[in-house]
Amino acid sequence: MKFKVVMGVLGTLLWLLGLLMLIPLFVDMYYGESPQTFAIAFTITMIAGTVFAFRIEPAKEDWELKEGFMIVAFGWLAAAIFGAIPFVLEGMTPINAFFESMSGFTTTGATVMVDIESYSKGLLLWRSMIQWLGGMGIIMLFIAILPKLGVRRQCSGLKYLVPRRTNCVLALERPQRSYGWYMWLFPL
Repeated sequence: MKFKVVMGVLGTLLWLLGLLMLIPLFVDMYYGESPQTFAIAFTITMIAGTVFAFRIEPAKEDWELKEGFMIVAFGWLAAAIFGAIPFVLEGMTPINAFFESMSGFTTTGATVMVDIESYSKGLLLWRSMIQWLGGMGIIMLFIAILPKLGVRRQCSGLKYLVPRRTNCVLALERPQRSYGWYMWLFPL
């Protein structure tokens, strides 16, 4: 098992998650609400991501099946844990915050939030963002990560996300992954 590869990828994932926390931070500032929640969450997530991604130098080796499974499993877990920080800072219990975050990143849509309008606009945006990121994460799992692990997708609904097919096997290359993001960001 190449733990440096796993830790390096998880660090990069946390770093990107931390950068995304800036969006609700600016929304809170725009609406005159306290940006402290997302400033703290941003700082904690960026520090953890930086420690993993840059202090633990990732090996320059390719992933194998074990590393891929570890990255997916721990990536979802890390995203849910660090994604829960803003909910905790807004007054939710840690278990409810983790549930809300995991629910978003797995796109189940379940919620434990009561009186939703009482939360800051930034937190409500964050809640929506993690559901959107969860949906895109599942699509990217099928389009980007599984083929790297040697798994090929046979003639499924994913054929509509990529512009070409070859012998009923999707050719999942970088331009097709970009096309998938483009379709997700700009439908129609």
